[in-house]
Amino acid sequence: MLRLERHSFAWTNLGNVLRELEDLEEATKCHRRALSLTPHRPRANYNLAVTLQTAEQHEEAQRYYELAIEHHRKEPQQGFDVSRAHSNLGVTHQAQGRLDEAARSFEEALALSPSMRSASLNLCNVKLPLSGYEEAIRCFDALLARDGDFDKAVSSAAGVHHLAQNLEKASELYR
Repeated sequence: MLRLERHSFAWTNLGNVLRELEDLEEATKCHRRALSLTPHRPRANYNLAVTLQTAEQHEEAQRYYELAIEHHRKEPQQGFDVSRAHSNLGVTHQAQGRLDEAARSFEEALALSPSMRSASLNLCNVKLPLSGYEEAIRCFDALLARDGDFDKAVSSAAGVHHLAQNLEKASELYR
């Protein structure tokens, strides 16, 4: 099937291309083949997790994000952004309704990469159901103080203010 049959990178790259082509079944097979060749490689675990998450197989994706993080801790892989694995792990927790775990994963991602927009936004978004309006608003205020031109954060913050009946602030943010 593959010209470079015994090369994990080739299987990983083919899996990534197939994921982008939305052939998730074949992409998953390729990532599993890459893992069979290099089971302790963080990036191989991460790429399978991303594909599984894209296929909304969150529980299995969670397992492979956790393996990617664990393998990276044991033997760091140069060029592997472990903060992304933490952030995506948070998304899988969130999709499974595990909001406390999601918040911890987003916080771990931000500890490694403080400017990661997606982790910051997702953390603020889970604060609302976890801690209520005030905590979510504090989170968004801090995010917007650092990154005021992050449109998704501005819109989400305005939405939280609207829900909290802070209508003047919501209006100000939307404008």
